[in-house]
Amino acid sequence: MEYRVEHPCWRVWDAVSAQLDCNGAELYGAEFKDCLSRPPSSAFVAEGSAVNVHRGVRRAS
Repeated sequence: MEYRVEHPCWRVWDAVSAQLDCNGAELYGAEFKDCLSRPPSSAFVAEGSAVNVHRGVRRAS
């Protein structure tokens, strides 16, 4: 499914440090276990806001 999301432009900053503390295989499947067990190679912080998420559209693979 593909969802269109609308929001105002957010201010974005590079993060000074980051870590991911989760069970990647449990959340996203075994194929993501290795890449989610390594430290992030980059990270950022976004200001954020309310968003509008539109109805999903099924895309052909």
